[in-house]
Amino acid sequence: MKEIMTELISKKDIAHKNERKLTIPSSVITIKNTTFKNDKYLIKVSLSKNLQKLEKECFESCSNLEEVRFVQDSKLTVIPKACFKDCTALKKINIPTSIVSISEETFMNCQNIEYLEIPKEVVEIKENAFLNFRENQTIIVYKDYEDLENSSARIVKIEEDQDEDVIEKDEKGRYKFEVTCKCGHVGKASYIPVSFPIKAKTKKEASEKAIRIPRVKHEHSDVILGIKKIGNKRFYELSAINRNDIYLNVKGKKDIKDRNLENEYKEEVEKRKLPEKNYSKKYNKNIFKGRKRKVY
Repeated sequence: MKEIMTELISKKDIAHKNERKLTIPSSVITIKNTTFKNDKYLIKVSLSKNLQKLEKECFESCSNLEEVRFVQDSKLTVIPKACFKDCTALKKINIPTSIVSISEETFMNCQNIEYLEIPKEVVEIKENAFLNFRENQTIIVYKDYEDLENSSARIVKIEEDQDEDVIEKDEKGRYKFEVTCKCGHVGKASYIPVSFPIKAKTKKEASEKAIRIPRVKHEHSDVILGIKKIGNKRFYELSAINRNDIYLNVKGKKDIKDRNLENEYKEEVEKRKLPEKNYSKKYNKNIFKGRKRKVY
């Protein structure tokens, strides 16, 4: 009978050394010290809900690691010392609500994470956990943490008893808006809805800014699908989502091919595109019958 693996000591126990995307087996309860340290191939890792312990430095210096996925019902309670230190390509990571402690140097030098939310369940963040974060990075917190003071990241605090994301003007009199638009490059008969974070004084100004964004179908009278004021948390969340959106961040067919994204891009578009209600098969174009663009 084959022995069930509960401790992961080496990458070779579950995959070839050149494997780029990994899902940790559900039988694994512990990932031991330095298991993936200095792995230059790994770009994405998914961690199972049965994982109970990460030991120090287990993903340190994975220089091409871009995404880490935790399940929401994770059993993990601590992210250990230097766990993701020097993961300089890391862009996407979600911290599960099971986490109560983020250890020393956990995310040190991870300068590609634009937006990171620290769940309110996290009790402590230890020294230098976010050392060398930059001013263009945002960390959302629900309480004060003393050891965040040496990070240059923008710290946005949401009060624990605050039910909603507070909507307020900035120093220039602008609000933050979420503007949902029809976006193209997916054929005349289809579009993809995308929500953009926009700073503006009025809805009209926000709409005008949104329709100038690349890929937005600015010639359509019904290009704006919705618009609303939002708070800091939602604004920075949208910024991070769009920054990591494969559909928004390719520059054409050549770029897709050069980055070997053909299959991933196609799957993303097929999953998200919607049919144009005003499309005419007869004329192979969208018919708006002289309607003017809706003004908000």
